Amino acid sequence: SHERGWQTTSKHLSMASSITPSKKQCRNAFLAFAVVAELCEGLQSQPATESCAKQMNTFCNTNPATTECIREIKADNGSLPLVALYDSDAVGGLPQWRCYSPSCLDPTRSHFVKGSGCKLYCSQNAALSAIESNCTTTQLFRNGDNSTSCFRIPNVISVDDNVLLAFAEARRNSCSDSGPKSLALRRSTDQGGTWGPVRFLYSDPEHLSDGLNLGASVYDKVTHTVFVHFGVCGHTCRPTGSTFVLASSDGGV
Repeated sequence: SHERGWQTTSKHLSMASSITPSKKQCRNAFLAFAVVAELCEGLQSQPATESCAKQMNTFCNTNPATTECIREIKADNGSLPLVALYDSDAVGGLPQWRCYSPSCLDPTRSHFVKGSGCKLYCSQNAALSAIESNCTTTQLFRNGDNSTSCFRIPNVISVDDNVLLAFAEARRNSCSDSGPKSLALRRSTDQGGTWGPVRFLYSDPEHLSDGLNLGASVYDKVTHTVFVHFGVCGHTCRPTGSTFVLASSDGGV
């Protein structure tokens, strides 16, 4: 069975056949698993999120690691307190987390003023990244929740309008590859800041001994369609099995 709003198609394939995907198909499949890296590569500047800003700014202004830097900023008549931002440096280098004097920032204190030659900042990328990771990490699928013994094979894709979709196999009776499973989804509309509840798009019959196996999830930007690929009976039905594709044209709603 599958959730309303998602269309299902299937095809019977021989698992013994040789399939050579194109470079474009491989790249799309890879992006489905590396959406976080893709988003970060396109990021030029970023203030700390509201949930992390207090911790990160406190580090910038009170941690012993920044004491000498603060002393130098004061000596150069830079203003305080320091502000944690993910931004560039005086020579236009790649963005990273730094503690900036407001003297180098725009009036909103959310962007480094590039091209000014201002060097009133402390580079603290590793420490600030660790703080950000600890205060923003969300466990999307937790073993034991939703009558599920084990969640496996997660992947995430980015969709239009700040939407992220996270998929996983919900293995109902154990963490084993065998047995009945469901295809789980959680949806975010703010690039991962918050997430909706776990939904099940497709569920195996309870008696099935060799259930679904989640494959790649891909978003087609031309047709604005999400495709989720999975197989059924991939272990005991060799050399043949069935593949299915779930499709959504409304961003996974």
